[in-house]
Amino acid sequence: MRIFFVNSIADETAFYTTTALALAAIARGHDVCYLTPGDFVLRPDDSLMVRATTVKKGKTRRPDAFIAALQGEEAEIQTIPIEDIDVLFLRNDPSQDADERPWAAHAGILLGRLAAERGVLTLNDPDGLAPAQNKLYFQGFPEAVRPTTLISKIEEIRASIDEQKQGAILKPLQASSPSCLLTWILGCLKQSCQMDGVADEHVDGFAHDVRH
Repeated sequence: MRIFFVNSIADETAFYTTTALALAAIARGHDVCYLTPGDFVLRPDDSLMVRATTVKKGKTRRPDAFIAALQGEEAEIQTIPIEDIDVLFLRNDPSQDADERPWAAHAGILLGRLAAERGVLTLNDPDGLAPAQNKLYFQGFPEAVRPTTLISKIEEIRASIDEQKQGAILKPLQASSPSCLLTWILGCLKQSCQMDGVADEHVDGFAHDVRH
């Protein structure tokens, strides 16, 4: 089978779940390709083409070697019809593109819809992913599994944390990777410290220690 993963290539790492899925598929004898949310061409005749990035055989046993080959100059790139794909996995994180490439943030889901319309098995269901653009979609879940609180203002965040004697878990409305979460949390910390008159360099020093 030819299995494609819609995902970032430049930001992919050896310990990501997508890497483990790709290597497991390769170990079972499947052909694995990657494409980013922007690697598609919709032509005037309504044919949908994708720009596939593949790794040469023999460089896929170890996760770190696989990622290095995928991101290196030896990676092979070819443009093929979407119908040549057996399975399309939608694995990209929209929040990674929200700032610098906002047009690409939801392109993966739209590409998944186009692929599904053309008979490609697409996981997860793009129509199911579409309403889940940020964590507000949790409000459609049963009350028992919803987040306790959804807050957007720093003053209310601080007050809510003060009420949680056993601590609290903070997550931004839209982000999933550890780096995105850390950036958001440090931003909230800096804003809170500024309200208390704490110098920025103290927060920057703390951020440096956390990142390293």
